[in-house]
Amino acid sequence: MAIITLNNNSISNITSLPTGVGGKVLQVVTDEVSSEVSTTSTSYTDITGLSVSITPSSTSSKIYVIANLCGCRTNSTNHVECNSFYNIVRNSTELTASRLSYGASNANANRKVSGTITLTNLDEPNTTSATTYKCQFKAKSGDGQTARINESTDNTPVSSITVMEISEWL
Repeated sequence: MAIITLNNNSISNITSLPTGVGGKVLQVVTDEVSSEVSTTSTSYTDITGLSVSITPSSTSSKIYVIANLCGCRTNSTNHVECNSFYNIVRNSTELTASRLSYGASNANANRKVSGTITLTNLDEPNTTSATTYKCQFKAKSGDGQTARINESTDNTPVSSITVMEISEWL
């Protein structure tokens, strides 16, 4: 039990922190890209410019990862079924995957559809070594599809990845 001595303003005999202390943000690392990046690959491919490295201060730390991606997919047919796939990877381990999906039909070939997707993950890497987190994407197979990020004709979209080291919860 902690004993607080008020007369001389000192604290003595503290052996641990009280319950509920922890979960503090210890460090934040972010990266962003505003240039257009694309792939026709149907296998996951690294998104150039969306990779960060963080060195956890403790093996018990958690890493909270947030990726905001301005996605876009084009299709060379008249019917657009947008299915671009995105994920977050720690080193080479997939953590979170999602799909940006839209459907539309019109007479225009090469129609582009877009949207924003946010991926999050609370990771437990269990290491104090430098750890890399990155974003990947791929196009749906067939129909000559291309997955893109940051393509726009009326503004400059920015995609980002941010990682935060969170101290151990007590």
